[in-house]
Amino acid sequence: MAIGRSNVSQQIKKPGTKKPKINIQELLRKYKAGQSIGSTNLARLKARGLVKRTSGKYKGKKIDLGNRGKS
Repeated sequence: MAIGRSNVSQQIKKPGTKKPKINIQELLRKYKAGQSIGSTNLARLKARGLVKRTSGKYKGKKIDLGNRGKS
């Protein structure tokens, strides 16, 4: 599929451009207000310990899988 010239210029990153910083406090305020913040941002809050995980204190538990997944 061919890309038009205008689309190519939009895809090229200009030097010196940075991603905008994420305001964690604003995300937390939106989450507590019941607004949608997206799954990635919700994961950010959970990783920082600002939002409770559904599985409890830890993300997961290490369990013995035996020989599964090994050849």
